[in-house]
Amino acid sequence: MGWAVYCLLYVCLRTEAQEFRKVGAQTYSVLAPEWPAFMSEPIKVFGIDGGVLGCVPYSTTTVQGQANVAAGAGKHRIEATFRTTTNFYWQKAFALKNFPKQNMAELAKDISPPPIKAMRTGTHVWRGVPRLDQPVLLLYDYGIPIVPKVQPLSTAQADAARSAAQKKKAEAEEALVDHLQKLADEHDPRGLFEMGKRYLKGNGVPQDDKKGMALLNESAAKGYPDATDELAKIARKASATAP
Repeated sequence: MGWAVYCLLYVCLRTEAQEFRKVGAQTYSVLAPEWPAFMSEPIKVFGIDGGVLGCVPYSTTTVQGQANVAAGAGKHRIEATFRTTTNFYWQKAFALKNFPKQNMAELAKDISPPPIKAMRTGTHVWRGVPRLDQPVLLLYDYGIPIVPKVQPLSTAQADAARSAAQKKKAEAEEALVDHLQKLADEHDPRGLFEMGKRYLKGNGVPQDDKKGMALLNESAAKGYPDATDELAKIARKASATAP
């Protein structure tokens, strides 16, 4: 895959990882501060008015009470009451437009799952059923989900992306070699093993067979099994190629 294609694919994937919604004529990322995730409580749908949902957040509390329950007979008869009561606390109603499931919304059902993000856009005069004593509701817009168009990278942008990726890879490799060399200097078995292989192959360091073998032997002497296996493979390979 060419670098230009790779970079374009990367940009597309990063774009799709974000959600965008259109409110009015403006397009917003849902990560923008204009989207308050304010609806953390359950939200009951109480009506539909021309494609706009009438919603009311609520919370509940459960109260344990008593109800008549009888057991036993005669002087051993016990009567007790156990009853659970759920109290609903209704908050201020609001109107919600462009919610994706609004055409399937059933009255008296909850919007699920909360929280949802919606942008306040003004007010809505409720003319639906049921009739409200205070018909002017705050209006929130869920927004219409869209996939924004991604412009292909220019040659200069692709070259810059390739250069940045190569630089980042080189920096990461350099940091890794420095870390492994520090471990080897401290006679850490894994550090000795990793740097031994690198010196044998010239991977990130100048090739040096003598130094590579010394590091592998020291790692194996410390009981590092990967070093023992590596030395065995080298011995088998040397034996197979011997005249």
